[in-house]
Amino acid sequence: MKTPINDAIRAYTAGFPVRFHTPGHQGIFSEGPFAGSSYDITELSFSDNLLFSSGIIAESERQAAEAYKSAGTLYFTNGATAAVLTAVSAVKALRPDKGFLLISGNCHKSVYSAAELNGFELLFIDAPSDRDGWPLPPDAESVEAALDRAKKDKAIGGIAAAVIVSPDYFGVCADIEAINRVLKANKIALIVDRAHGAHFEFSKLLPKSAVGFAAYVVDGCHKTMPVLTGGAMLHCGNEELLRAAKLKRAQFHSTSPNYAVLASLEYAVSKLFLKGESLYAELEERVNKLKKSLSEAPFTPEGNHDFSRLILKSEGYTGQEFKAELEKNRIWPEMSFGQRVVFILSPYNLGALDILEEVLKKLPEKPKKKIGEASAVKKNARQESLKKELFKGRVTPAALEFVPLKDVAGRISASEVGIYPPGVPLIFKGQIFTEELIASLARRIESVFGLIDGTAAVFRACGETEKNGG
Repeated sequence: MKTPINDAIRAYTAGFPVRFHTPGHQGIFSEGPFAGSSYDITELSFSDNLLFSSGIIAESERQAAEAYKSAGTLYFTNGATAAVLTAVSAVKALRPDKGFLLISGNCHKSVYSAAELNGFELLFIDAPSDRDGWPLPPDAESVEAALDRAKKDKAIGGIAAAVIVSPDYFGVCADIEAINRVLKANKIALIVDRAHGAHFEFSKLLPKSAVGFAAYVVDGCHKTMPVLTGGAMLHCGNEELLRAAKLKRAQFHSTSPNYAVLASLEYAVSKLFLKGESLYAELEERVNKLKKSLSEAPFTPEGNHDFSRLILKSEGYTGQEFKAELEKNRIWPEMSFGQRVVFILSPYNLGALDILEEVLKKLPEKPKKKIGEASAVKKNARQESLKKELFKGRVTPAALEFVPLKDVAGRISASEVGIYPPGVPLIFKGQIFTEELIASLARRIESVFGLIDGTAAVFRACGETEKNGG
């Protein structure tokens, strides 16, 4: 594949340019964080414009679309969050008379932001949870059940789109093809948040792609591919969806995109398009060898759909304890949850599996114990919401107040709050903080999102005295 963005920047830097343009480092610094500063350029006569592209960026996006077999692919340099906002807003622009989003319970917090920005009310798919209280990806039957509930409430005609996470943080995938058949029969668009599955296109050993079935597929490419942080893509199902997405991207994306990130997106697609099959075959072979070697170790690998997402659990450690032991040995996994620890594998850290294997075999076994965190999560406000047929989460606007987490029991949340990673809310805007949820958040306070300087944003009750501005 051609690499027009990389070629253009290389040609520019090879000419020893005298820079009088942004960014302010002028490409002069090379130490520390500026090691790749020569690629950090701006919109020049040759470098195109991401938001209104017609040159090298447009050509690079066309090639990405060919690699992913999409009707059109858009680049983002400020993450999959911007792509989610774009996709949801594009659907709203094309279906302005629709007021509901159907969503799975493991959606990222960006989906809730997108719903609020577009005035969508939320309808949950009531899918089961695993033993740690983590919501599993929905199947076609659970989607049908949610639509049946919507029909009873006469809301079915108001659903603009469904947002499904696949794969989830643990490499578990939904049957997107079957779900799409159900949605298509009800004239509902499908948005797939595939933030952790951008690599699926590049090997037959990996799960089936959602591109070709969904209206929009969001890829957080930097999570699993050799892409700089913030690199993401949005794959569009047809020309109309592509044009709507371009319009909305221009509203949500920075007008100063990072060219180094753009170049890395192009680089990754080019490399994996050419060599992905052999690279992932080698990785799968090594992963299978690792799992076999751990058969007598105290850390058990879990099965999932994506072999490049390694999940290890121990009956003796909590996930946090297990993760802490690994970090003492210079092993830095992606996240922990319940009794599990998540590792993101790729062809580019394959060699490090030798080190991981050695460390895992040396870690001491601990007596089996019950983990209490899971039960707390199962009973939290999110699970209660999933039982509702309709969740009207966009509450009537009211003045905000910021209350310390320890004092927030019984108050109505003004934002989504949860643990990151994975970025799935444990309480929604409009729901009441419980003592149990507060305790759960306090145990992982260093990983909580949605709090502001240790305080929770809550709505002031009617009749309370205004504290700011009368």
